[in-house]
Amino acid sequence: YPLPMIVEEDRPRMSALLAGAALGSSGNDVEFRVQEGAGGPRWVAISWQPMFDLAGAAMGFRTSVRDIADRKQSEQDLRESEERYRRIVETTDEGIWTIDANTSTTFVNPKMARMLGYTIEEMHGRPLRDFMDEEGWAVAQAQLARRAQGIADLHEFRFRRKDGSELWALLTANAIQDSTGTIVGALAMVTDVTERQRAEASLRDSEARFRSLFEH
Repeated sequence: YPLPMIVEEDRPRMSALLAGAALGSSGNDVEFRVQEGAGGPRWVAISWQPMFDLAGAAMGFRTSVRDIADRKQSEQDLRESEERYRRIVETTDEGIWTIDANTSTTFVNPKMARMLGYTIEEMHGRPLRDFMDEEGWAVAQAQLARRAQGIADLHEFRFRRKDGSELWALLTANAIQDSTGTIVGALAMVTDVTERQRAEASLRDSEARFRSLFEH
């Protein structure tokens, strides 16, 4: 491509590559944008090999140019899709937690980490058992056995926060499968219901006191 056809921002890079090519260097799939009239710039990839005469003097280049506009658009669409999902995951009011087949934490979103009083970095790689007491771990093992059978579930669970206090949560849990269908972990959507649990416990206590008064 003549240099004027190349998008202005890409011209310095292309000029440097051409200077190197004049000294005998080759290039493979160098990407840059070319003007395409009213349709805007278009991505192409160029490869070249220098050609020499019998005396070894450079006499030109053998080049090939590929249109990569569709691939670049797909990459852009993928980046935008990933960014949308990243914003959803980071700003949702629910905790998101994934573990691998060994119950080690592979991902938590900021909400999940805050719910338990940790940072994301503190939770990453730690086993699920670290975030519950012995009773909770026994319940968790039963639930993990259901995940291993591919059974999705909705249930309440008690975690232990970093400061030792309780976190009651409503979990929607699903197994994670690889491309062969093998279960390699689990994903949970976690909602904090601690205040509701406290209110229900307070109501039960209150009802028990009034019942005791009436009975005696």
